[in-house]
Amino acid sequence: MQGRQRSDCKPKEMNEGSNMKVAVIGLGLMGLSIAKNVAKAGFDLKVFDINEAAAASIPESIVSVAKTPGDAGRDTDVVLLSLPGPTEVKSVCLGPGTLSETLKPGAVIVDLSTNGVDVVKELEAKLKDKGVSFLDGPVSGGPWGAADGTLAIWVGGDKAAFEKALPVLKAAGKAIEHMGAVGTGTITKLVHNTGANIRHVMLSEIMNLGVKAGIEPLALFKAIREGSNGLQRTFDGIAMKYMDGTYDEPAFRLRHAHKDLRLALELADGMGLQMDLSKAVMTQLEAAMDKGWADRDSSAVALISQQAAGIEIKPVDKAILKEIVSK
Repeated sequence: MQGRQRSDCKPKEMNEGSNMKVAVIGLGLMGLSIAKNVAKAGFDLKVFDINEAAAASIPESIVSVAKTPGDAGRDTDVVLLSLPGPTEVKSVCLGPGTLSETLKPGAVIVDLSTNGVDVVKELEAKLKDKGVSFLDGPVSGGPWGAADGTLAIWVGGDKAAFEKALPVLKAAGKAIEHMGAVGTGTITKLVHNTGANIRHVMLSEIMNLGVKAGIEPLALFKAIREGSNGLQRTFDGIAMKYMDGTYDEPAFRLRHAHKDLRLALELADGMGLQMDLSKAVMTQLEAAMDKGWADRDSSAVALISQQAAGIEIKPVDKAILKEIVSK
């Protein structure tokens, strides 16, 4: 790739207050928008992508194009990686001509990709020997969040390195959290996306039940969307009961949840409809009933999986939870 040199002319919207040099490696659907927002924030920016035309939509006046990942990292303070996965991240970080050879001591790499926990721990350890900090910082928000600079970014790794990279991350996202040691950002993203995958299957399964039983799909969608679960943000259901531990203050008793799911499964069985996810939930509801929890809140079923995992969620103050869910 031929280098494209940046001129001294900067657009008006750029922040002149930062002298930090930044590189963005990976200019795909997410990375290109992230790079544009970093450039607009006033950072001295270099970019690299194996697709030579990827940077064409970024004005030449605010970016320079590197020929290799190593070239992108040379004299750079913070590097953002937006790559498909573990193989690509390792290929730009380790080996001849990569970031491990060209980054100066004190530089910070933030991997915005969704990676493997073992991989980010390996990279953190190997780059630390070079005096370079590696943070895992996977993002959520999709292409629209990348374009608007409103991504959620969950970061794991050295806190001082996180603070150094934070001004750059603020150009890409608005909900930025330091989760703990390296790997915790990745774990957070995997938890989030596992929830999304289960939700997709769950929504399909319950819609199938109603449609198979004769309800017009749009009417069903409009109806359940206005129910208590439909009006609630996906994860707000975790806040009360699960997080504050008030299972003995039932809003909806376990016995009633068990009865309702049993009736739904009977309806499904009568139509020959497979409901694998619902049957798995019934197994846990039955285990909770066997514990004698019939008159506890239905969310007490969460304790079955907690006990199996050998963990305990210590109650959080209700006022703190209300403040979080009110945002």
